[in-house]
Amino acid sequence: MTNIIEHAYTALANTGELSLTEKDYSTNYLGRCKSYYAYLKSTGKQPSTEVLLQLWAQLRLAEKQEKTKNKSKHYFFKKRQPNQFQKTTREMSNKVLDELLARSTVSCTPVNPSCNQLN
Repeated sequence: MTNIIEHAYTALANTGELSLTEKDYSTNYLGRCKSYYAYLKSTGKQPSTEVLLQLWAQLRLAEKQEKTKNKSKHYFFKKRQPNQFQKTTREMSNKVLDELLARSTVSCTPVNPSCNQLN
């Protein structure tokens, strides 16, 4: 299994901001059934690119929602420092994006070779 999936779960759970279970992580962050994360852990299989994209999108969404949470008129002009949850979601979304980019650059062979390569 990709370490990024497990690392993201551990990092989110350790922020203390959420009471995140593996089942919640599977459904809310990975976009799959509640046993999907347990399945990946037990089989050692790689998550699909679609799952990584879903995780990246959910991490970005969680960061943005946390940023706008508890905004009031009193704090409108004050620059708020990101809290631990925001820092964690930003860091993990960047790592997931790096993994996605690494996957997309692995296979750079042309689909159809040019005519002069066939001879």
